[in-house]
Amino acid sequence: MLISSQETLPSGLNGHAIASSAQMPFEDLPPELRAKVYAYAFSGSATNITIGKENLSAQRLSSLNQGKVCRGDAALLLVNRLVYSEAKHPLYDNREFVFASMQDFNRWIPQIAENVQFIQHLTIGRSPPGLLKQCYELLRRATSLKSFQVTFSYAVKGTLKKHLDEHWEVAKTYFVGDGVSREEGKRRVDLVTFGVGSSQKSVLNDDETVLKALTADHQAVCHKWFKIWVERYKDD
Repeated sequence: MLISSQETLPSGLNGHAIASSAQMPFEDLPPELRAKVYAYAFSGSATNITIGKENLSAQRLSSLNQGKVCRGDAALLLVNRLVYSEAKHPLYDNREFVFASMQDFNRWIPQIAENVQFIQHLTIGRSPPGLLKQCYELLRRATSLKSFQVTFSYAVKGTLKKHLDEHWEVAKTYFVGDGVSREEGKRRVDLVTFGVGSSQKSVLNDDETVLKALTADHQAVCHKWFKIWVERYKDD
């Protein structure tokens, strides 16, 4: 991979001395300058990447950017092993991956193998109960995760507390499994935002009316119960 000395460079690069020859190997740039190039290459990418049945292929992440192709394209990752190893983190950095359903999430995440560790923000739509356990098992590999939004199951009908009970029983290994301390379990609870689908009618208020959206107070209740269960489990 070569860079021409006549090309317009990203801000922060022009002040550095570059060989006067017509071209120079990109790999000869200092690592901190290559990092600036990667950041610039992906700076035109959409911040939300929506993934559904039509684009589950992990071969070209740029095609997932809601119709807006990354500047430089994700094909940059195919240049060589050095570029791939250095550029893949900026591609994931501070982007939210939005999945229409948990099935889509569970199918796509294994395709990106160890790169799941770079995902920072996740939103998952429709959540069948049979897939929730696998989802949380996959999340254990997302070590850079900063936020995670998950929709309550459509198959369970009941109050918010009932949904929390059902959710905890399936997901608890993520919060209190082997190697997860009490403090880490609570930290993981704080990453989660619970939600209800736009057409979902299975989450009920105490008076059995449909709960159409979760407020900040509802989220606080969800987190309170999950942290209580983390404490109880770790005390047992």
